Amino acid sequence: MRGLILAVGCLVLLVSGCGESTSVFREPPVISAEDGVLSLALTPKYTNLEIEDINLGATAYRGLFAPATWRVSRGDSFNIQLVSELPTASTNLHFDGMSVSPLLAADGAAGDDVFLEVAPGEGQFYSVQVPEDHPQGMFTYRASPFGATASQLGNGMAGAIVVDGLLDPFPQLAGVAQRILVLKDLQSSNGSIVAEPDPEQPSTLTVNGQIRPRMKARPGEMQFWSVANGSANMHYQLVLTGHTFYEVARDGNRHTRLLSLASVDLPPSARSEFLVVARGEGEYAFAASPMGNRPPGYDAFFSETAPLYNAGACAAAEVAETTGCDDLDASSCLGPQGACTAGGVLATLVVEDDKVLAPQLPSEDQFPTVLDLRDESRCRRRTFRFEQGPKGDVYTIDGLPFDPYRIDAEVDLSDDGDCVEEWRLQNCSGQNQVFHIGQVDFQVIEINGVAREFTGYQDTVTMPFRDCDRYEEDASECRAREIDQEIYPIYSCPNANDPRGEVIVRIPFTEISVGKFTFRSAAAQLADGGMMAAIQVCDDDQYPCGAPPR
Repeated sequence: MRGLILAVGCLVLLVSGCGESTSVFREPPVISAEDGVLSLALTPKYTNLEIEDINLGATAYRGLFAPATWRVSRGDSFNIQLVSELPTASTNLHFDGMSVSPLLAADGAAGDDVFLEVAPGEGQFYSVQVPEDHPQGMFTYRASPFGATASQLGNGMAGAIVVDGLLDPFPQLAGVAQRILVLKDLQSSNGSIVAEPDPEQPSTLTVNGQIRPRMKARPGEMQFWSVANGSANMHYQLVLTGHTFYEVARDGNRHTRLLSLASVDLPPSARSEFLVVARGEGEYAFAASPMGNRPPGYDAFFSETAPLYNAGACAAAEVAETTGCDDLDASSCLGPQGACTAGGVLATLVVEDDKVLAPQLPSEDQFPTVLDLRDESRCRRRTFRFEQGPKGDVYTIDGLPFDPYRIDAEVDLSDDGDCVEEWRLQNCSGQNQVFHIGQVDFQVIEINGVAREFTGYQDTVTMPFRDCDRYEEDASECRAREIDQEIYPIYSCPNANDPRGEVIVRIPFTEISVGKFTFRSAAAQLADGGMMAAIQVCDDDQYPCGAPPR
């Protein structure tokens, strides 16, 4: 089982061929808050979906593979009645990326509590308020039941949330067209979306439930795109032929300045919001670039003359499996334990009609100030190791698979007040891992020993793989272990002398984050498999320390 899903850009599982789509880009329907409250009933159930005139059975929200976008403002509340009509598995509701309370409301309504399980035929009322100082931008609502998240996300049970106001500091952008794009991949069999997505099988890429829709712009027109990765496991590296992305925000957090990017890395759970200025007339591909799974020198290390190969560190089948993407450029890779991503066209930007003059791009002095956590004192340091079994079938943090009844980290605000912790995240596996945490955002300080420029906060970050030094001249650190009568390489953890595979972040814990939530692999299949941990933030009032776990 692999953590990052193999994807191709044509409808290989539904129809033959990869012809150009003629569908016109559509936004998901929108549900907005009224008088400060967004109220609705959400009933996931097995239904028939129509995707490009193909009917597929699936478990979905309101009969849509791309359900409605929820729009709110700071201070608004969500009142959601979740009633499960799923045939078997339990479900729940998670406000992914939002800094909202996981605690019960005074009237007993649930907060953003991922530990709740709503069984088939049962209901749960959720009441969550958006804080007055909440980040403005794009988030998602999604199912997040332990052990079944990949399945339910694979069936499309995720939609966008927009907290309005992200562009308020930039008055010149008031009339800019805004687009919501929720990216999902799907697999089908026998007329239904599969119950368990298989990362070894091809998928179909969709945008708002459409396949290769055509988006329109005029030459010189500026548009603002809010893009969410709504897939279970898919890792997108986004490009728009001939264009630059001017990223304003990441994971619902406005940057400290505009970032000019040739491509946007969008792992599971991540969101990116950027400006696009259309070029001259023509058609431009909005696509996911291919990503290989072999680091430079990998094949040479496992050639038939290599000492470790001859010693049996990898069986022939394992070599074939991890080098099976011969047509991909391995300069950007997910690691030998990760799947190849073949990529493909997501949509086409059609630029035509009369030329217009784009407004001025935001200047650095227009961006509101954001607190640089490097200047704040640390109240605590922690280290967490993200580990994966050599066959890709065991996933742990610090050697322990997830247990919802175990507290893996506790943050006590009763003495410290607000607390900035520094976490050293070590990727001890042979593929990229993606760290994601609920309720709070963080600042990336270093990646692989290299300091990062401060441009704002995020809640998802890719942790580059550490490949057991197998492509270094001296591979003495690469060991082998006999498991089930086969010998596999063991991927070493980073160390002080060689920090490859390590990300350092600083996390500001405040009263908003009081309660119990999780940090995990953002790839749902890995989190379902155990790469997740429970954290408890406590204080003297709302959630006393030492409270018994659920």
